Amino acid sequence: LIAELSAAGHRLALLSNAPEVIAAAITELPVARYFEHLIFSARVGAAKPERACYEAALAILKATAEEVIFLDDRTDNLTAAAAMGMRTVRFTDSDQARGELAALLVRDLK
Repeated sequence: LIAELSAAGHRLALLSNAPEVIAAAITELPVARYFEHLIFSARVGAAKPERACYEAALAILKATAEEVIFLDDRTDNLTAAAAMGMRTVRFTDSDQARGELAALLVRDLK
């Protein structure tokens, strides 16, 4: 799914609550190359679902909340993102997320 979205030209960013030691390891993984930004709560000083975490991510992305589709597996994180104006998708598996993302992206084209 990540490779498909990247190949289609969508900007991708990772927002993770991983501690610094894990964040450092994630940046070295092959999948990291698909993301324009790797944003870690340990580095921005706030964690999901804190508003400050999402504000920091939006600033790094130079994007408004309305421009972002936020994908996460945790309802509390999705609720906080939606409260800021982001469109959200609850991740349960790649096929489900692919379908929901496709529906949102098609609406963007209309």
